[in-house]
Amino acid sequence: MEWYPKQITEQPDDDCNPDGTAVIDLAIHSRRFNSIIFVGGISHAVGNTFDGNDSIIKWIERETGLKYGQQLKIWKQDDLKIHFEGCFNGVAVSPSGFIDFELDENGNLVFFAANGPFPSADTFQQEEFALSLADVVPLARNQFKLFEFPSFEQEKWFPVYGLEEIYLTNNKSETIPFFADVRSSLKIDKILQWDSPSPEPFTRREINLNETIAT
Repeated sequence: MEWYPKQITEQPDDDCNPDGTAVIDLAIHSRRFNSIIFVGGISHAVGNTFDGNDSIIKWIERETGLKYGQQLKIWKQDDLKIHFEGCFNGVAVSPSGFIDFELDENGNLVFFAANGPFPSADTFQQEEFALSLADVVPLARNQFKLFEFPSFEQEKWFPVYGLEEIYLTNNKSETIPFFADVRSSLKIDKILQWDSPSPEPFTRREINLNETIAT
């Protein structure tokens, strides 16, 4: 949804929203804000002025239904911008949701965006932390991997050590891949069929993607 400032009475010729336009994305099912953007960082709205973190946090709790300190916390703050991340009782979680919040110099809201999942208490099994440094050091050593990257400018390969991140369960029974929650592909298991052949002729030709790299 978009709202022009009162002084704008006609659609701009370039089809671009003028400064001060409020662009709001609302989740239909929850009726909560996904994002609030004031174009150009200029707000003409009344009643969205904040005087500190306390008022910002109260507004976010009211509009999102999240609890500060239990489900989200401040990750980074830079002048008029605050970045929140998901947590469980103050402990960072993964995958994590993020909230970006920005004010202008007068304390007016000019940008808000909420993305990703935020945890609720019923999704966690609470227990005492049982891991120690001695438990993770051998595992960490095994996570070091040697990679070789080509340099096209110098025409040679460079060895680089990297640390593959993983998660270790509290009872040390298993590890969880860092990207376990990311789905890189989706198995459809369905045969593609064409109703009619393409009228365009197909000419087969060989493609060579090899490049010579000095070692």
